[in-house]
Amino acid sequence: MSNDLRQRLRALLAGPLPGEAAHRDAWPLELPARRLEDPEPLRAAAVLLAIVESEGGFRVPLIERPTSMPHHAGQIGLPGGRLCDGESPRACALRESQEEIGLEPDGVEILGALTPVPIPVSGFRVEVFVGWVDRPPRWRIDAREVQRILEADLDALARDGINARLERRMVDGTVREVPAYRTNGVLVWGATALMLSEMLQIWRRLRSD
Repeated sequence: MSNDLRQRLRALLAGPLPGEAAHRDAWPLELPARRLEDPEPLRAAAVLLAIVESEGGFRVPLIERPTSMPHHAGQIGLPGGRLCDGESPRACALRESQEEIGLEPDGVEILGALTPVPIPVSGFRVEVFVGWVDRPPRWRIDAREVQRILEADLDALARDGINARLERRMVDGTVREVPAYRTNGVLVWGATALMLSEMLQIWRRLRSD
C-alpha cells in the first residue's frame, strides 16, 4: 500500500498544485489574500518536508529553533536553509536536513516540490521539497540550530486543519490574529503553516481516493 501511496503522491505533485489557494487558509487574518511582492530580489533557500513512514502512520519531522538564535528563535519550522554558491535547491534541502536532524540523503526519495513560498520579511524565496522516508531514521540534531524534533502526525494534521489562533506583531507594527496548526503541544504558524496547508490539501485528496 505504501508504495502505491508514494507513487500517487508523486503524480499529484507533478500536476497542478493548490498554490496560493491553499496558502490563504494559513494567511494572517484581515490581511489581503494576495502576497505583496518584495521590490528587492529574494535570496534562494530550500526546506525538506519529509514524510516518514512508520508502524504508527505517517509523520513529518518539524524542528523547534533554539531560543538563543538571533532570528526565528523558538519558532517551529522545517529543516532547511539558504543555498550555498553553486548549489541546487534540492541539494540544499537534503544537505540542511542531514546537518540539522541527521537525515541521510540516501534514505530520502524526493517525490516533487510544493509551490515556492516568498518571505519578504526574511528576504528569502523558499523552495519546498517533499521527500519520502520508508523507515523511521535515527535522528541526530545539531544543537546550535535545533532545540528538538517534533514528529507531527500527517493524518491528524489533515483531519484537524487550522485549529488555533495567536496574536503576532506584523512588520507594519500592527497586531493581528494569525491562523496556526496545533500539534505536539506547539503552534505552527507563518511560512511553515503556509507550506503545511498546501501539503495537507494534497494529502487529503490522496487519502480520500
